[in-house]
Amino acid sequence: MSTLTPEAASSVRDAGLASLAVSRGLLKQQLEGIEGDAWTRPPYEGGNHALWTVGHLATSDTGFARGLGVELDVPHGYPELFGMGSEPKAAASAYPDPQGVVELFHTNREALREAARAANPATLAEPRTGPMSDIIPNGAMLVVFCAQHEMVHAGQMGMIRRALGLPRVI
Repeated sequence: MSTLTPEAASSVRDAGLASLAVSRGLLKQQLEGIEGDAWTRPPYEGGNHALWTVGHLATSDTGFARGLGVELDVPHGYPELFGMGSEPKAAASAYPDPQGVVELFHTNREALREAARAANPATLAEPRTGPMSDIIPNGAMLVVFCAQHEMVHAGQMGMIRRALGLPRVI
């Protein structure tokens, strides 16, 4: 899958965009009903909590967009709080307001989707270099990986909802 024609890259990108819509729709539903200190309550000791998950996805989208040639803004301190390798903190005071994080979650995803839609198929077909290029070999697969990444965290969010006593979404 590392070598794609531009036509194939366009098809892979389109499938990735459709998957992004599904994963984001699921996450939006799973965020319903999370309020107050529930945002930073993990399902078990050392687990991800809802606020870290949302902030992590918003922050990750900046890196994915960069892989498509688009720079997105991320507030100061977000990479340290939510980036790859960060650990969720139990204290709500360590984090920005959840509504602001959720807004960035949606804003960055829409910008990422726009970048993917606007990307030239020939560019999407070009081999990637750098971090994770062995498993994300080109820009088209980067779009697919975004949806897969979000679905991993959607599964975690399902556990978080259950631990919070909220009903299942699926």
